[in-house]
Amino acid sequence: MTEEVLINVGLGETRIAVMRGGRLIDYFVERPRRQSPMGSIYLGRVERVVSGMEAAFVDIGLDRSGFLAAWDARPPGLTNEGERRQAPPITSLVHEGQAVIVQATKEPTGDKGARLSTHVSIAGRYVVFVPGGRGAALSRRITEQSERDRLFAIAEPALADGGGLIVRTAAAGTAAADLLADIASLRTAWTEILARAETAQPPTCLHEELAPVERAIRDLVRTETKRLVVDHGDAVSIARGYAASRVAGLSIEHHRGDVFADHAVEEELEQALATRVALPSGGSITIEATEALTAIDVNSGRYVKGADPTATGLATNLEAAQEIARQIRLRNVGGIIVIDFIHVAAGDGPKVVEALKVATAGDRAPIRIGAMSEFGLVEMTRKRTRESLERIVTDECPWCEGRRRLPSVESVAYEALRRTERATHGPSARGRFVVVRVAPEVAEFLVEEEAELLRALERRIGCSVEVEPDGDFARDEVEIVHD
Repeated sequence: MTEEVLINVGLGETRIAVMRGGRLIDYFVERPRRQSPMGSIYLGRVERVVSGMEAAFVDIGLDRSGFLAAWDARPPGLTNEGERRQAPPITSLVHEGQAVIVQATKEPTGDKGARLSTHVSIAGRYVVFVPGGRGAALSRRITEQSERDRLFAIAEPALADGGGLIVRTAAAGTAAADLLADIASLRTAWTEILARAETAQPPTCLHEELAPVERAIRDLVRTETKRLVVDHGDAVSIARGYAASRVAGLSIEHHRGDVFADHAVEEELEQALATRVALPSGGSITIEATEALTAIDVNSGRYVKGADPTATGLATNLEAAQEIARQIRLRNVGGIIVIDFIHVAAGDGPKVVEALKVATAGDRAPIRIGAMSEFGLVEMTRKRTRESLERIVTDECPWCEGRRRLPSVESVAYEALRRTERATHGPSARGRFVVVRVAPEVAEFLVEEEAELLRALERRIGCSVEVEPDGDFARDEVEIVHD
């Protein structure tokens, strides 16, 4: 099934959607004021070593210190012993005040800082270069043996100067010259990082991850990708420039207007924040997140398949498995997930679990799925590498002790900017005076925190913009008033 990548470049945030068959399957949002550190490489300073936790806290220049576990600071070459992840004591690996090269491997979440590792890797379009690694490894998604053999034959000789490589799925079918050029550019990048580390004072960033548009092309464009659509002129130029030497033949279109609004992405995002998700047959799934785990309940609703309730349960479960895989990827649910499927005959349980495994096979996050219990429960884990969609765009309700969530002030503010731009689109809107009426806390954020974005909006639309707080407005209420 073909895919398309949609990129909406707005004031204050860049949003990226991956669509498959017209449905949203993946979503990313990047805000410059909260740019993700994941993938960036830092020269940090060890602030504190906690032997009881076998970890250290490292200042990398962000609001919160990063977390470096002993396993992630282990010497090169030390691997798992069976199921045990053993590393030397953290006190033998780092000490307070030490300068150390680390990479952010997980975004800060909640009140926790970024997860760090001394095992640095640099991602290219076709390979990931691991300076401290050995040998070449191939993506498991490259299944054709002849192609695996060809890629190994290209990659292994390129490691004569040391280091390790992970050949990415995108490398399948790639010409040897392109693969070697990717490897060479990553080696050069690592040499430059080491040179900067020699003279830099910690904390400092030695190597910043690609900006959202280039990163989307590098990581999200696959052989199934039909086209990439961008709705901002400068971003289109950036995308075409980056893709020219890396993704030959990729169709990059400039969409006039808001690409998310025009492709019904907004509606899909609203559903991704709902507790209940309807299934096509009439059944539904309910998704509830807690601190410890995420619980998903499957209900058949009004759906009846013949007169056999067992057949109804199996059919609903199989349908639910597809939607659950999509929802946990879209919402970026991490950690432990427990699914309460409809009770089915003992022989049908493995069918449901297998359907879930097949449906989650395309997920980039590592997933482990257990067998179905006698009560119809399936436990699974999904690696958490970044904040969930819910935490990115909502806040805990301050009046109900966290039992529900509200759209975050930031999310509403940026939505107000988008609505203003859409409302004033076209030559006929030029020269108008526009009032953006919002809740007081949203108005305060726009005026105090994002005054530069308001001025940028005025330049974009050719209108004077005034933000007006209204104490009667709910947080997510926005009204655009023309002169």
